Amino acid sequence: MEEIKTLLSKERFNIVSHEHKTFLISFDEEMANLGYGIYEVADAYKWAQNWLKAKYMINYTVTGIKARKLVAHIFIAEDGIFLRLFALKKGANSHNTRATAQSVVAHHCEYVENAPAHIKELFTRGTDCNHTHENSNGFCWRLDTYTIDGNIVIPLEKGLQL
Repeated sequence: MEEIKTLLSKERFNIVSHEHKTFLISFDEEMANLGYGIYEVADAYKWAQNWLKAKYMINYTVTGIKARKLVAHIFIAEDGIFLRLFALKKGANSHNTRATAQSVVAHHCEYVENAPAHIKELFTRGTDCNHTHENSNGFCWRLDTYTIDGNIVIPLEKGLQL
């Protein structure tokens, strides 16, 4: 897979602002440090084209394993980029409590708590989740739940527009 800097220099990514390119390069470097890498760069899924008006997507997976465990989408639209992180949780629909959730982010909370503000903000915004299938523990099992600076965070389901 091409490096993110090379990808962003291609003509189709001219719609990405300099500020967002800088973020994407930093994000890619940190993802690599955490063991994740770009798996695919493609036209956005049809639902993302309709819902987010996205043109392209960059997908990240866990590196070094045969099975593709998708951990993030970055959707690129003319009016910005959307970051969608996924939780790799086993049995999330039946076993989760806030204390025992197997969260992807929870293992990196110390990093997030000490990250620069522009990165930390991505992990600490509130939720737009209004699912009616919440479990008896009071939170949606479809979304990753973790604690940053002592506050419980449920990220935006749609993704974060940057």
